[in-house]
Amino acid sequence: MDITAESEAFARSLRARGRSPETIKTYLKAVYQLRDYLTDDSEITKTTIETFLLVLQGRGLSPVTVAQRYRSMAQFFAWWTRETGDPSPMADLQPPAVHVDPPPVLSPEVLRRLFDACRGNSFTDRRDLAILSLFADTGIRRGEMASISLEGLDLREQVVLVTGKTGPRGVPYGSETATRLDRYLRARRQHPDADLPWLWLGRKGRFTAYGIEGAVENRGKQAGVKVHPHLFRHTFAHMWLDGGGNETDLQRLAGWRSPAMLQRYGASAASARARRAYLAGRSPVDRLKTV
Repeated sequence: MDITAESEAFARSLRARGRSPETIKTYLKAVYQLRDYLTDDSEITKTTIETFLLVLQGRGLSPVTVAQRYRSMAQFFAWWTRETGDPSPMADLQPPAVHVDPPPVLSPEVLRRLFDACRGNSFTDRRDLAILSLFADTGIRRGEMASISLEGLDLREQVVLVTGKTGPRGVPYGSETATRLDRYLRARRQHPDADLPWLWLGRKGRFTAYGIEGAVENRGKQAGVKVHPHLFRHTFAHMWLDGGGNETDLQRLAGWRSPAMLQRYGASAASARARRAYLAGRSPVDRLKTV
């Protein structure tokens, strides 16, 4: 197999099926790592794949990352089997076991400190406070935040249109975030690039995903915490489930294709919910007292 040529055809197939550039990049990264591991005369077999996974572990990759590489290669070889009719070398392989650790989340106190770091009337203060609030209220991805257009923001209905891995979707946000967005828009009208269609502006036009990430990290430094945009996604999922929200709604709001991600993102809230359910009358001994 010419992995380079086949991977290019695989990428074309993924684009035709509407997969996002980030998803394609993730799949190809695993395939290219396998290609670089192989020698010129290597035969791709079940044993080859198993040994490659062990090599990845030996490089210090986390179990979650190794499992992701496994899934990406499985997608590639499943496509290759459909195209050629040849059996997949991964047909009889079992995915590596992964212990799901609860992802870190931001506490309400830390969120308040981040918001307080933006308490000012400058353009940057209003913009950053609106960004942080929208992250906290929606859990959208960094790229989705950067993709928001002025037309996609509805302050009356408190819904924002974002474009992510699962395509466009409307995401609701709260009244306080709407107020902060309104204040930002008032300042935005005075910006030299106010005629641009994108919601977020920086010193030199459109505020990119990298600019948004830098702004979040800088506000974290001011607040004395280490923070990045994806932490808000963890936090949103945690607070949604911890507040009694159901998993089906969370999957739709977060833009996940399948409920698989709920296992990881919901882990932070699972223990707290279980304890509350227990204390709400499910203690075996306490229930005996009512019999």
